[in-house]
Amino acid sequence: MTAERSPLIRNAFAMLLVLASVSWFISGCSSGAAGGLDKEYMKTAEQEGKEKREIFLRANGVFDAMSESDRKKYLSFFESETHAREFWNLMANPPTGPGPATTGGQ
Repeated sequence: MTAERSPLIRNAFAMLLVLASVSWFISGCSSGAAGGLDKEYMKTAEQEGKEKREIFLRANGVFDAMSESDRKKYLSFFESETHAREFWNLMANPPTGPGPATTGGQ
């Protein structure tokens, strides 16, 4: 009987850990004003998104065609140039359809 309960107990313990992690994550995400989303963060994120898109459009979708000032501004939004290029590629080749996200020619 103990051998039969062991996997059941491990599965129950694993589910408990998952539920605790999810509830911790959700409670952390809703720590903004009145338990909702942080409106200032959302406003900033929206503004940054618009600026990234404007830079993308000015460069006609070509990363290396950015002006020096646009390049400096665009890169300031990211941790590294690699992340900046990955985001640029997503704007140039947005994922389509259901299923795993893929980008253009991959």
